[in-house]
Amino acid sequence: MAFCGRGKSKGDFTHYGDQTFVLLESVAQTKGFELQDFATRWKRLFEDYKGYFDQATQVTMHNLSKGKEIGDAGGVDFGIEQAGTNLEITRRNLGSLLKGWPF
Repeated sequence: MAFCGRGKSKGDFTHYGDQTFVLLESVAQTKGFELQDFATRWKRLFEDYKGYFDQATQVTMHNLSKGKEIGDAGGVDFGIEQAGTNLEITRRNLGSLLKGWPF
């Protein structure tokens, strides 16, 4: 049997997919990226998460539980604030990123 992670079944999202879906929900709801909204949704996802926690997630959740601000709570090499930076870079460069793709 392939590894699915604790509490996960074959075909479920990994923690990466779950986080990405939360980001998508946040962006759709706010019509853009708002760190506070995304962070609230992200934290809610992982408060009772039934799947794998990587070190960055563990550290970020620990830091948030100790009262650190969102921008300072990121774990290891990727914090929740990085998602917004990546999203903004993608938004700014979307035209050139998609140029030449056969749609």
